[in-house]
Amino acid sequence: SNDFKIIGMVGKLDYNKDPMVFLKSALHISKKKIKVKFFIIGAQGILLDKVREFIISNNLTDIVYLIDPSPNAKLMVKEFDICCLSSASEGFPNVILEYMYWSKPCVVTDAGDSAAIVKDKVTGLVVPVGDYNKFSEAIIKLLDDPEVSLAMGKRGRTRLEKKFHIRNYSEAFTQLYQISLNQ
Repeated sequence: SNDFKIIGMVGKLDYNKDPMVFLKSALHISKKKIKVKFFIIGAQGILLDKVREFIISNNLTDIVYLIDPSPNAKLMVKEFDICCLSSASEGFPNVILEYMYWSKPCVVTDAGDSAAIVKDKVTGLVVPVGDYNKFSEAIIKLLDDPEVSLAMGKRGRTRLEKKFHIRNYSEAFTQLYQISLNQ
């Protein structure tokens, strides 16, 4: 068994995904001597050099790991204790649905549809865009209460199956198509 918790994020290292919020949270949490490791899966993009520089200059190389994109990398999500998305800008982030599939509690920013997918305080915690202090606090809150964290993850999986199942999209699309035909 691990004596540390794994906090993870899947996403490109670009301005939209704002990995610096995730990294500043990692730095903040590391100063509290909490036993955690942080993983970014899909570590490529315009901010890769900036991200590496931040990790090295803040002595985070023993707790922050960058994982290259690969078809199997997303299977690592099932090993995360808490899943994150620190986006500054978003559409409908499918990665949150992937987190929910594995019954993981989520910490996300309120960018795009993230807050519509993650029900705040039910399936995870939603914080303001760009606020790494609140992002850190949300992660710590979930780390401090493993039972609540586990329950949020389970509710996330249930929400995924009920609200975001492919049948729901198919039925909604079919209804929309029939309405447009009748006009």
